[in-house]
Amino acid sequence: MASAVKTDGDTDEVALYFAPPSPNRFLFIDAFDLKTGFLATTLNIHHQPALVDKLNDQSFFEPAFRIGYDAGLFTNAAVHWTRDTMDAMESAYHQEIADAEVYAAIAFRRGSALVNFIRPQWLMNPAVLSKPYAPQGFDVVAWAWAVGDGVPRIYYLNDGFPFFSASNRTVLPDDYLGNYRMVFSIQHPIMVFPSIYRKLNKDNMLPAEMAKPVCELYMTFRWMRMLYDVCDSSTSIKTPLVIAHDLIYDLLLLRPIVALICRELGLDESVVLFEELEDEIAAAQPADLRRRASVLRISYEQQLSADEAEVAACMPDWISELGEPAAYMLAALVRDAIPDYDYLRDKAVTA
Repeated sequence: MASAVKTDGDTDEVALYFAPPSPNRFLFIDAFDLKTGFLATTLNIHHQPALVDKLNDQSFFEPAFRIGYDAGLFTNAAVHWTRDTMDAMESAYHQEIADAEVYAAIAFRRGSALVNFIRPQWLMNPAVLSKPYAPQGFDVVAWAWAVGDGVPRIYYLNDGFPFFSASNRTVLPDDYLGNYRMVFSIQHPIMVFPSIYRKLNKDNMLPAEMAKPVCELYMTFRWMRMLYDVCDSSTSIKTPLVIAHDLIYDLLLLRPIVALICRELGLDESVVLFEELEDEIAAAQPADLRRRASVLRISYEQQLSADEAEVAACMPDWISELGEPAAYMLAALVRDAIPDYDYLRDKAVTA
């Protein structure tokens, strides 16, 4: 497939220049914040000399996801798959894979690595994201073969065919995913889910009849956990590096953890704005201490677990800002997400 990439001085002939596998490519994966989130800010990603970001504002694999999402296939049980929609999504996936090869080659030619910021949903098999069970012809296997067919044959290490391990519920074969080092940034659902809700609401993505399924699609750590398990169980994919917000945003842990991350990913620690980050953490400490005191009091008075006390402490503000139905839905989504979050946090980088 011809590349649609427009580059800053590099010509299309770079598409013919093969870029070697990992660590030449990174996927920075976050449930919400992407290019301006805590991970990008903490590592000062956009000023890292060893990294080349995709050269426009759209992320890899987002266009195909948007086609399915806009058609209601991931949120509306009454919507059915059509061949036209599948063909459009398949074409978008193939184009993104072709463009990824070009950007990786550009990065390699510059002596750098390619980094792209994505949400975990964008990598998942559309039949897994779909609200109704996808019928034959649109199921997990059909999608795997359709999208896998767009992966350059150089990545087919399994007798010339795309290989999907039993746990792989993405649209990309194991051997191709193995060319990317995945970096997960996670934040406790009670902190990040309200921000996701506000963003979805601001973007007019929460019509009353679709609010719950839309929130269920975005306010979860199950997709990220599924991705982690794919990598962890595969012999050809490196285990993701997990970075937890609460561990980094600690005055004692910030510098040693960031230094460790930079060494692991080959980043330049000298461009990290440690002083600004430390000022930000220090400024947030009084409010954080008040919140923790409130949670401890509620936990003691109401005999609640720490997680339930956290939810109870937030409920009055959520109800005041969002209304009761949204607040109670948010509380339920937070509770449902905590086991997957805790699973990932146990894997996080520590000093």
